[in-house]
Amino acid sequence: MPKKNKKQGTKYDRRNFFIEVNHKMPNGEDIGELDLSSSYFRHFVTKRKVRPFQLTTYDAHRPDRVSIAAYGVMDFWWVILKFNDIVDVYYEFEVGDIIQIPNIEDIKDFLKTIQKKKNQDKKDEDKEFKLKNSKAAQILDK
Repeated sequence: MPKKNKKQGTKYDRRNFFIEVNHKMPNGEDIGELDLSSSYFRHFVTKRKVRPFQLTTYDAHRPDRVSIAAYGVMDFWWVILKFNDIVDVYYEFEVGDIIQIPNIEDIKDFLKTIQKKKNQDKKDEDKEFKLKNSKAAQILDK
């Protein structure tokens, strides 16, 4: 596992922004995995000014360097890519391209929103699980 930036810790780890899907295995074990095709990023809202950033020879193909230039840490390279709908850094992150850099406060607000959403999703999941189990128990009792 990559070493975490001491300043940021694991709070802004990109895994926090993906939806976790739990699977019940035939042996009864619960396995959780991150659904990389679905993320909470659709909830990202910019309330503050977004600033343009033109990629130089130094920055091209290196979103980690842009993150350092924009935020002082490389942890948000993936936010920059997601925000700009960039999938391939070799063809969509080239010298001269102008990308948009979201405000760090919007990223922090986004994390708060995601934590609330994840907590609510967990409560909903637990409630649904209990409901299914109570229905199953009623069927078995008959």
